[in-house]
Amino acid sequence: MISVNFQQLPNFIYRPLRPLTEIDAELAQAEKRIMELLREVTE
Repeated sequence: MISVNFQQLPNFIYRPLRPLTEIDAELAQAEKRIMELLREVTE
């Protein structure tokens, strides 16, 4: 098994996990935009 020491990676910045509600809201917004784009190409 390979282990990676993230402290040694030059560009690694730890970011805590975002709240699930924030992720869900972002996904809902992306879905809405995708559906708008699909409607445009199917008209």
